[in-house]
Amino acid sequence: MTEPSAPWLVRAADTGAVAARQVDEARSFWGRFRGLMGRASLPDGEGLYIAGNSIHMFFMRFPIDALFVSGPDASGARQVV
Repeated sequence: MTEPSAPWLVRAADTGAVAARQVDEARSFWGRFRGLMGRASLPDGEGLYIAGNSIHMFFMRFPIDALFVSGPDASGARQVV
């Protein structure tokens, strides 16, 4: 089992504005599968990063906004696609 990563702070590249103050990464197969299932809500400013190009909404109790991002560039930045 891998250790959880530290939460990410997500900023807009053009303005530096904080888009999310705490984004956790689902690193394992089960972490990605579970995602946000079982949670009653997701507080404002929080998110979940799931590597890949698909998501599911099975057993979700609340609507979400989803962003799909590119792989990291040389600086580690990712672009919303």
